[in-house]
Amino acid sequence: MKIFTIIVLVLITAMLVLAGLSKAELGYGKLGAFSSAATYFSLLVLVYFATYGYLRKDKYILGAIMY
Repeated sequence: MKIFTIIVLVLITAMLVLAGLSKAELGYGKLGAFSSAATYFSLLVLVYFATYGYLRKDKYILGAIMY
């Protein structure tokens, strides 16, 4: 599980770095890239906790995600 956590943190960092290095759009600046990175970040965290709850058979974590 520690390796899975490290992989998720590396992916989150990579998304934010790529958003910071992206070219600014005319009307939005870099807000579009950071907004997209935040969306992917939240979906990745959802998948992380769902996997964590499933592997540990933790009904409270899975119930909180289903809520």
